[in-house]
Amino acid sequence: MRILKLSADNKMSILLSAIAAVLLSLLLVLFCVILKHKNTDLVIKNAKARQVNAALGIDKMLNSVEVAIENHVWDVEQNLQNPSALMSITEQIVEANKMIFGSSVAFRPYFRPSRGQYYMVYSYRDSKGGIRQKDLGGETYMYFYMDWFQIPRLLKRNYWSEPFFDLGGGNMLMVTYSRPIYDQDGTFMGMITADISLKWLRKVVLSNSCNKQYYTFMLSRNGYYLVHPNPDRVMNETVFSATMDMQDSKVRMIGEHMLQGQTDCQKYLNGDTTSYIVFSGIPRAGWSLGTVYAENKFFEEFKRTTWMIFLIGVGSIIIQTFLIFWVVKRMYRKYLSGSKQEN
Repeated sequence: MRILKLSADNKMSILLSAIAAVLLSLLLVLFCVILKHKNTDLVIKNAKARQVNAALGIDKMLNSVEVAIENHVWDVEQNLQNPSALMSITEQIVEANKMIFGSSVAFRPYFRPSRGQYYMVYSYRDSKGGIRQKDLGGETYMYFYMDWFQIPRLLKRNYWSEPFFDLGGGNMLMVTYSRPIYDQDGTFMGMITADISLKWLRKVVLSNSCNKQYYTFMLSRNGYYLVHPNPDRVMNETVFSATMDMQDSKVRMIGEHMLQGQTDCQKYLNGDTTSYIVFSGIPRAGWSLGTVYAENKFFEEFKRTTWMIFLIGVGSIIIQTFLIFWVVKRMYRKYLSGSKQEN
């Protein structure tokens, strides 16, 4: 059996290549560790910034609803005894603001004795996009017992309601913004309101956020789902009831932080899947916006960068190995040639 013998130059080349490869590999590993640490902080920072911007965008839309109502308060207070003018005002509010499904002026009980106990005018969008009006209030729609009327009356301030199904009014899932109105003496007269359908809100929130690897949802101030990719959860579950079977105890803490309006990024375990959740508050309404990422999606860009660095590192090792062989062989041949000349 023939034994392969390596020449001195090959031995030297292999030794130098091995040393260089080990050193380069150690530097590559050290660089990747540092990069991962820095990149993790950067990914989380950017995710928080995107989430805050998304929450601010929704907050801005809510502000436009509030401004639309506020701009008509004076007109309403000047036309408390004019039903046709009130109908016109609410129609203008709906017509000028595409995010508003309906608007009403709802008065306190027996405000106008001739109208009985109830007096509420309502303008709303029909299924064809037109605007209709109707008088609301009665034994089947006792509006002054509803949260959107009672709570801002007691608080004496503007109020965004919890989600509810407005049976007899808008006949859909919605949230209502209520602004108390008063007469010149400061006596409470009723409410001017704007209704936003949860269907429209869902469209806005999920328009660019649904994906197999991440999804966005929104919570009300009491933890109910306002928006969720699974529509069966909307109004029927809270963030706590939906996650009560999850073993990771951190999930409840995350829900509490969301209801406190915090902005954060947290890692948690969902069964066998590691996920990240980024959330931010919407202070105007007391809501919270959250986006859940699968871990591989959250660090997708970082992994692409790491693979690129790895391939560059491997390529560098291969190139430097050939260079070492070439340089050592030339130097060794030059050395041998010089030795022969001396002899």
